[in-house]
Amino acid sequence: MSKFHRALSLIARFLLGFTFLFSGFVKAVDPLGTVYKIQDYLQAFSWGFFEEYAGLLAVALFSFEMLLGFSHLFGFRQRRTARLSTLFMLVMTALTLVVALTDPVKDCGCFGDALKLSNWQTFEKNVILLILSLILLLYKGDLYHTFGKRTSPAAFILSMIVPLFIASYSRNQLPFIDFRPYKVGSHLPSQMMVPDDAPQDSFAVTFIMEKDGRRKFFDENEYPTDTAWHYVDRKEVLVRKGYQAPIQDFIIIHPQEGDITMRVLSDTSYVFLVSMPYLEDADAAFMSDVHDLQEYAKQHHYPLYLLTASLQAEQERCAYEFDLDQPFCLSDEIALKTMVRSNPGVVLLKNGVVYAKWSAENIEGFIQYVDGESLAQKFLYHQPRYMKKTIETVLVLGLIVLAYFIVSLFRAISLIVTFYRKRKLNRLTNGVVKANSDNNVLNQ
Repeated sequence: MSKFHRALSLIARFLLGFTFLFSGFVKAVDPLGTVYKIQDYLQAFSWGFFEEYAGLLAVALFSFEMLLGFSHLFGFRQRRTARLSTLFMLVMTALTLVVALTDPVKDCGCFGDALKLSNWQTFEKNVILLILSLILLLYKGDLYHTFGKRTSPAAFILSMIVPLFIASYSRNQLPFIDFRPYKVGSHLPSQMMVPDDAPQDSFAVTFIMEKDGRRKFFDENEYPTDTAWHYVDRKEVLVRKGYQAPIQDFIIIHPQEGDITMRVLSDTSYVFLVSMPYLEDADAAFMSDVHDLQEYAKQHHYPLYLLTASLQAEQERCAYEFDLDQPFCLSDEIALKTMVRSNPGVVLLKNGVVYAKWSAENIEGFIQYVDGESLAQKFLYHQPRYMKKTIETVLVLGLIVLAYFIVSLFRAISLIVTFYRKRKLNRLTNGVVKANSDNNVLNQ
């Protein structure tokens, strides 16, 4: 093979590796978001009977993508990886073409919430990845690999564990990298506003006119002045999408007071929002923690709102069963699922800024941490908790890097041991050769 083909194949391999790894990582870091997106697709294609397997499909998808990414970057089983990538991209390219033509969902979700692509952009991206896979498939030579024969199995197994570890951590502790507009430090009112100078939706208008039984289409610039033409209908086609606020569907409807959204977002005190999109799906094991949080909020006169999309009957059942005396407020299901990836989950606001979030498993830990004291007495809550999220991210990614470093270290040790063994063997061989040579001289 030519040097050009080898270089092209190496570039294709690393581009595929980084793309698959990034795509799988942003899905694994937000596993519930991936589940919700798969459910959207299943509902759009009327495959609702598969929805109970959405979680399994999500885990399989991001695990496979990350494993492909690691395999390309580290050079595991290069021929098999090239074939798998090509097959995977053939399926995904065909699927995204159908999605682009039918437009069942507006956002493909291929890069989670980290990078939004339209359905046609996703199809174009997949065509490029398919071409890169074919380039790699056609190359018959061996390319650079990071790990040797002894350490490759350990590194491969580690690459299978990493996405599961990331997803498990993010599921229990909330995503340690948050790409959504409700992330810690976000000012929600700003995320809901559309700037005055923001571009608006642009439409092409076509008029349908009729004259003497004959119909004809006219655009805005060709509208007929002849009064013999009679107006029949008009069609509008979106040419360019205008600016859309990152948050469009966040609303809080109090059962007695009506829409209290802006009152909550402008409150200068600490405000607790307990998100439970559907009460029937809320984890009952943690509802006692919600009750304890309610008592803590009442003790310190902090507003607390229970947000749900469930119907009145379910609200009454839940309030009675778990002794919740705060009224439930209605909110949009999608907004609640986007705001915090837990059911129940808690968001702490002040002046409309997200100060902190807790998953269901962490509510009890928060109550134990404050230990009955007010939030003003706790230094961590004077500012949004950026540092905590930064430390979480560094720790999780650091553990992953450390694991690969340890595997690489074993390979380095193995190479050093092999080098000294060969060196020792060469010395012994040279010694034997020299001894034989001396014996031959003496014999002569």
